[in-house]
Amino acid sequence: MSAGALAENLCVVIFQGRKVERQYRMTFDDMVAASKLPYAEVVSGLTAAIKQDWITQIHNTVELKAAGIFVAKKSLDLLD
Repeated sequence: MSAGALAENLCVVIFQGRKVERQYRMTFDDMVAASKLPYAEVVSGLTAAIKQDWITQIHNTVELKAAGIFVAKKSLDLLD
């Protein structure tokens, strides 16, 4: 899977997780577990998502930015 596809997949994983303080956010470890992808692929996807400005990472927490929410909704066919 390409880094871009992995990044999109991680946006969906975070989007489908529960909201924390009205944000789509989860720990890195929870994202790895929820994605069911090998660790190296998660790191590759996360790096691509950060470069695309879809996800931000603060310490051990990842959070979707507005663009990442759009990517997730588009991937899930939730846009009108």
